[in-house]
Amino acid sequence: MSAGPPHPALPYRTALAVAVGSAVCVMVITILAGGGRGVIHPPAESLVYTVEGQGTADVKDEFEVRDGWELRWDKTGKIDEIRWTRDSGESRASQGLPAQPLHDHGSVNVARGGKYRFSVKGTGHWKINVYQFDVK
Repeated sequence: MSAGPPHPALPYRTALAVAVGSAVCVMVITILAGGGRGVIHPPAESLVYTVEGQGTADVKDEFEVRDGWELRWDKTGKIDEIRWTRDSGESRASQGLPAQPLHDHGSVNVARGGKYRFSVKGTGHWKINVYQFDVK
């Protein structure tokens, strides 16, 4: 007597057992690696500086931040560039493209602390907020 063709549900059961076993293994490894601690929260932040203006402007006020900060902007006009310059003269910028200015809202994370000031090239109203991350 021959064994006959394999049972049609056998490949499905095998695939289901492999999928469930894999999921259990991933959960166990995640928990053992420390990932089972719950929700991961971003670092706390504090608003440390705000400046508003119209059009192109060199902001005279300086602000001071520690390492780990972010600038966030809102605008109603067109901004081609937001530049932040350190008191040492080192500067960085967030720039739009010629046919595509910066979005109405945006942000840039900056790692290095120090004393900074902003300059903006554009038209219309804009506002920049600086947030300090409380990294421990």
